[in-house]
Amino acid sequence: MLRADDLLELWAGGRAGTPTDGALDLLWRLQGDIGSLTPGARDRELLLLHASVFDPRLDAVVSCPDCAEVLELSVPIDELLASVGSVGSVGSEGSVAGGRRLQRDDVEITFRLPTVGDLCEGLVDGAALLDRCVTSATVDGSPVVALDLSAAVCDAVEEAMRQADPFAEITVTIVCSSCGYAWDDLLDPTPFVWQEVGRSATRLVEDIVDLASTFGWSEGQILALSPSRRRLYLDRVRSW
Repeated sequence: MLRADDLLELWAGGRAGTPTDGALDLLWRLQGDIGSLTPGARDRELLLLHASVFDPRLDAVVSCPDCAEVLELSVPIDELLASVGSVGSVGSEGSVAGGRRLQRDDVEITFRLPTVGDLCEGLVDGAALLDRCVTSATVDGSPVVALDLSAAVCDAVEEAMRQADPFAEITVTIVCSSCGYAWDDLLDPTPFVWQEVGRSATRLVEDIVDLASTFGWSEGQILALSPSRRRLYLDRVRSW
């Protein structure tokens, strides 16, 4: 559960950073260490957090790439989770990082999925991330390092990673209501979560200011009130 004082501290401390930093800080505060999660498991948890703490829908404004019409979107999170979770036969394993094997002709590879910890170390993509995640590789039975694998094999490993962690790349199909043009767009949950943190924190600050200026209460006294009792006083103050 996100306490009011934690919300204010999170927003005050995170405004100078990126939405991703702020959203991950929130997830860490609620769930503890998230470094072992895969990127897809992290994004799935962010979607669940958004639905349970803030809003069960993701609202956004986009422009059609074909006719430039401005479109308002509202995506139900439960439908999004169901559609992404049904992609691929291993979609349910998105939170498990290790224990996978890939066979391609005379090449056999054992690998694990990237984790949030890997990304926090700057291993975003490319050879360094692959080298970290490939735990063993053989060609005709002889051991090789990941950096010596062919481009085709590396591509196959990366595709296997994507298939095993489908929430790492959430795609939404959008159809323009004006011209009928359809396109796929990647959805990143972090800015949605951080935007809701900002909205909630701003509303809370306004509540504190109104109650403090009316009754002379401190921030601590106001936050000690339950949300329902705080609302009773606010309704009274704002009805004057």
